[in-house]
Amino acid sequence: MAQDSGFQEKQGEVYCNINQNKKEDWHPDYTSQITLPDGQRYYIDVWDGIGKNSGQPYRRVRIGNPVTGGSAGTQAPVQNTQSAHQAVSSDQLNELEDDLPF
Repeated sequence: MAQDSGFQEKQGEVYCNINQNKKEDWHPDYTSQITLPDGQRYYIDVWDGIGKNSGQPYRRVRIGNPVTGGSAGTQAPVQNTQSAHQAVSSDQLNELEDDLPF
């Protein structure tokens, strides 16, 4: 996500920002978006944690839903123009029934 005019985002890299909207413990500590090599953008959530057994700090990362709308550079979904309900002739139905193993 661009912070200033000198910032250049690269595909496959993420620069996370502190989540200014965090109100609950389960909300992510950091948020961002990532552009994958196929051009799709996804939300990224990151949480800081401490290992229960090791006591060592870690970060948990979740790739969220695709980014939709706006100028995020996402590809528009493809509209399916074929009907889900197509007429089947009795010959086609009999042929299908013959292939059933029971």
